[in-house]
Amino acid sequence: MTDRAVADRARALPRAGRTGPGGPEGGCPEPLSVLAHGAATRPRLLIFGATDLAGALSWAGGFLGYRVTVCDARPTGATAARFPYADEVVSGRPHPYLRRTQVDERTVVCVLTRDVEGDLPLLRLALDLPLGYVGAMGSRNVHEGRLRLLREEGVTEDRLTRLCRLTDFDRGTHTPEEMAVSITAEIVSRVGRGAGRTPP
Repeated sequence: MTDRAVADRARALPRAGRTGPGGPEGGCPEPLSVLAHGAATRPRLLIFGATDLAGALSWAGGFLGYRVTVCDARPTGATAARFPYADEVVSGRPHPYLRRTQVDERTVVCVLTRDVEGDLPLLRLALDLPLGYVGAMGSRNVHEGRLRLLREEGVTEDRLTRLCRLTDFDRGTHTPEEMAVSITAEIVSRVGRGAGRTPP
C-alpha cells in the first residue's frame, strides 16, 4: 500500500511539470522520502469559448498548475483584460489554432461555445490528437446530437468514446466558479488515471 501511494504521488509531480517530495503521508513504519524531479513543461489547458465559465475555469486550471490558453474567434471577447488568469489569450478560429499549437498527452481541451455544428472541425481534430482529455459543454440531448454529427462525418466509435460531456448546469443555481470546480475535478480524475488517451 505504501509503495503504491509513493508511486502515485511521485508520478503526479512530473506529470504537472513540478519537482518536490513524494513520500507517504502516513502508515510507514520508517521515515521515507522520495524526490520526483519534473523536467517537463507545465501541462496545457486549452479553453475554446470566451465565456464567463472560461474565466472561472482559467483560474481553476492555473491553480492546478496548467498553462492556460483561452481561444475565441471573436476579437471583442478574447482579450487579456477579460481573462487575467490565462497565460495566453488568442483571438482566432479555434481549429486552426489547435492544429498549429503544441500539445501532448497531458493537454486538456475544453470546448465551451455550445455551437454544435460550428464546433465539429475543432472536435474532429481534437479527437485525432493524443490529448489527455477532450470535453464539450452541453446537455445530454446536445451531446447526443454532437455525437451523431461526428459519426456522420466519419469519426470512429473509439474516438467518440474519448469525448466527454461537460455538464450543462442550470445557470440559475450554479455559478461559473462552481461549474469550474466540477469540471476540473473530472479532469483531474480522468487525466490522473489515463482515461481518454489514445494509443500512438
